Amino acid sequence: MKEYPKLPGPIALVLPSLQIGGAERLVTDLARTFYRMKIPCYVVTLMGSGPMVERLPKGIHIDLGLFPKSAGFGKMKRMASLPLFLPAVISLAKWLHKERISVLHSHLWPADLVALPAARLAKIPRVVVTQHDSIRLPSLFRNAKRYFLRWAHAVVSVSQETARFTERDFKVTPGKLRVIPNGIDLEELLPLGGVEWRQPPRIVCIGRFHPLKGQRVLLQALSILKSRTGNCPKIHLIGEGPELKNLEQFASELELNESVFFAPTNPNIPELLSSTDILVIPSLSEGLPLIVLEGIAAGKGIIASRVGGVQEILRDDEAIFFPPGNAEALAAAISQAIYNPQDLKVKTERACRRLFRESGKFDIQHVAKEYLSVYAGQGK
Repeated sequence: MKEYPKLPGPIALVLPSLQIGGAERLVTDLARTFYRMKIPCYVVTLMGSGPMVERLPKGIHIDLGLFPKSAGFGKMKRMASLPLFLPAVISLAKWLHKERISVLHSHLWPADLVALPAARLAKIPRVVVTQHDSIRLPSLFRNAKRYFLRWAHAVVSVSQETARFTERDFKVTPGKLRVIPNGIDLEELLPLGGVEWRQPPRIVCIGRFHPLKGQRVLLQALSILKSRTGNCPKIHLIGEGPELKNLEQFASELELNESVFFAPTNPNIPELLSSTDILVIPSLSEGLPLIVLEGIAAGKGIIASRVGGVQEILRDDEAIFFPPGNAEALAAAISQAIYNPQDLKVKTERACRRLFRESGKFDIQHVAKEYLSVYAGQGK
């Protein structure tokens, strides 16, 4: 590994929890990479642990438990109340000062609202925030984050589209903005690429059950296929989230119970992908979903809506794209993949070769070094 900037003290990667999600996977992979590089690093959660803690080396996870675990971040107005907010900021600031943290790196807006003022209070030398998505926050939280981001030394976006959103929505000056695409652990995933697909291919949708993830559009597409052909391909929806019951009810209303199977996810992505041939990503909005990179690296076909960082990294001859929210187009894409899987497999091999075998841009080791340069104040 090439030389990388030396830091005067430990890094603190701060996020709400270690539940299963793309931001959480990036944080745990960064922490594991820093650990292998012998760079002192903590992963700090504010309201409990989660399944992703299993991916971390022992001794680097700190849960400060600053908010009730039962509160849930769907009720974030509770965090905005002074009786909860101020003690949380003060507690985190005390911990940062005690551990002599030199870099605070915050992920996801609930953590940003606590971590940024805490870093200011503790006089942390370098403060970095990663913007993972383009989701517009309610005005209370948007205005608070916009104000606190003035104290960040750098704001990293995971795609060009996310960078434009960050500049527009949070009024971040271009001089503070950096774009660093998400990275993955290629050593875990590339060995899966040589496995032959099943016949018919096993189609899976992995992601949080949330309206913006577009699973409802996927169910509509399956209903269209069933009405036209009398048959419906079997699809597995894997994830957790607030929309699960609504999606299960919608699938039942569409009479898809024998074709759609819901299952909880787990932090072992290689294990999930080993039982997958084709991934469907029907999102209405995205930053740069790690599951797309992970799927390509593992040799899985991609059917994706043309949104966010997905369309920035994949070319038209490397995946099957459809307009976001268009169930008719998604139905046609699924039909194309089922009846001509070899064509999609060729697209996948082309994407894997370009993204991973000819370039190290999306390797987590390269991404870690990019972040280290930001921590050290180098480059833009």
